[in-house]
Amino acid sequence: MKNEWLKLLVKVLVFCVLLISIDFGYGKICRYMEERSTVHNPTSFTAEYTMWHVNEDVLIIGASEAQHSYVSKILADNLGMSVYNCGEDGQFFYYQNAMVNGILDRYCPKLIIWSVNPSFLSFNPLAKERIGALKPFADENAYCRDMLRIKSKYEPLKIKSSCYVYNSDILPFVVSSISNPVTDNNWGWVPSNSKASPPEIKEAKYVNETDETCLSIFDLTLSRLKKNNIDVVFVFTPSYETGVYDTLDSYHSLLNTTNKYGYPIIEDLYHHDTLMDSTLYRDNMHLNKEGAVLFTTMLTEKLNYK
Repeated sequence: MKNEWLKLLVKVLVFCVLLISIDFGYGKICRYMEERSTVHNPTSFTAEYTMWHVNEDVLIIGASEAQHSYVSKILADNLGMSVYNCGEDGQFFYYQNAMVNGILDRYCPKLIIWSVNPSFLSFNPLAKERIGALKPFADENAYCRDMLRIKSKYEPLKIKSSCYVYNSDILPFVVSSISNPVTDNNWGWVPSNSKASPPEIKEAKYVNETDETCLSIFDLTLSRLKKNNIDVVFVFTPSYETGVYDTLDSYHSLLNTTNKYGYPIIEDLYHHDTLMDSTLYRDNMHLNKEGAVLFTTMLTEKLNYK
């Protein structure tokens, strides 16, 4: 009986070692292809490119509205500096904040243009859920590990597994890593085409209550930016919406925190009369290519940064 238990124990140990080896090997293969994919097609792997490679003087941070609305070349020509748009579709506060801190771990840009809105520091269930996008960076970046703990107390344990970290990523890595390199002539900006019919204006759905966790983390990031003498301009990116926001608690939390560190917020382009034209939008939240060019040109006149 004792020998039977010993044999079973050996089999279990061998099986565990085999699983760990497969998981480790899978992680190494995925990481290699992830790095290769990032170099081949930086626009499709924005998070990786931002965290590992971006080194321009001016960076644009934000979600999809930033990715589609800030024309890097117009800013570069006006500012006389290199510009890269690090906006990422569908990512909110925690992701954006992690990207900023990941960048600061490598180098100090001269200027960050950060796309926000009146509810930027408010409760957003999607922001917490999508922290998972930071999993590939957890091993090398303590800040990303801290952010993942916000998603779940079990995340530090789960990210030990490469199969969890790179779940369902293998196919896009393979396709991109073996494809021909893509030249990013727009430096991160992704033009958005108009739809057949312009959107109809709608009432904005703001969230009033401030997320105190976001506020605390945001304060620490602005403190770090200030200590590194990095200029930051926050911009309310235009949307084809109406609504009063200056009574929101989340808006005042944002305003008070940016004022604390002397960082301005450009608000007057948010619902500017010139930009409240449906033909300039793909949908209510995103400017089309023509709208992005007009907005960025108007923004350069307000930056006064040389």
